[in-house]
Amino acid sequence: ELSRWGIMVPSSAGMVLAQTKAAQFLRLLAEAWADDFSPRRLLALTQHPYCCGGMERAQFRDHMRQIERQVIRQREDSYQGGGLVRLQEKAAKISPGLEKFVKERLIDPYQPLLQLHDAEHNLARIANAHAEAAEALSHDGITPNLVWQGRDGHRLSGLFDGISRYGSAAEVDASSYATLI
Repeated sequence: ELSRWGIMVPSSAGMVLAQTKAAQFLRLLAEAWADDFSPRRLLALTQHPYCCGGMERAQFRDHMRQIERQVIRQREDSYQGGGLVRLQEKAAKISPGLEKFVKERLIDPYQPLLQLHDAEHNLARIANAHAEAAEALSHDGITPNLVWQGRDGHRLSGLFDGISRYGSAAEVDASSYATLI
């Protein structure tokens, strides 16, 4: 109706920030980390459209389907959680290519958060590590930092900037952080 006067209303008007793709990706990332990469959380994260691990999306998905079929859903000695290093060990038994994929496309990008998992840390430090991991995981080989792209990404970037500036007084652990985010 307003277009008749040349007024364009953005289609995302009224959308809650927490329901955007970028926020969902950040939440899935935090939940997977807090749950020590249980198969359910890991698969939910890696199926998100922003999760590319530094490679083309279709390639990333193909590798994750192999991991799901051959490492997570196999009948004997399947991956039941316990961290990405454990997943890497299971993948190594299947193929050196899958082991390399887990190391380079999951463990390496997640490294900032993996270093913080064992204790409470201040909120700013965890948020910074979370943002760094999100940037690494959301690189599709062409476009860096997919998570911060667009209006929603910019708004979330501002939120993380605020947490980084003012969150150093709050101490949280992984599960509390995932709930908070």
